[in-house]
Amino acid sequence: MKKYCNIGRFGFQKFFRRLNAFYFVFIKFNNLKNLNFKYTEETEELLTSFYGLIILKSILSRDLDLRKKNFDLKDI
Repeated sequence: MKKYCNIGRFGFQKFFRRLNAFYFVFIKFNNLKNLNFKYTEETEELLTSFYGLIILKSILSRDLDLRKKNFDLKDI
């Protein structure tokens, strides 16, 4: 188990770089949505995964206490 948990500083930097890249792709994709962009199941899947990444990024960057009992996504 330790083998998988020990990411290290550089692993986190790489992770955040990828997260930022996904974030900017999402913004561009969201702009396409406003231009009569056709929705398919694949695009919907992409959007939900991007929303998940943004929520994850905000959780990790704000040091929220996830252990509190009434944790809500509105806290983000």
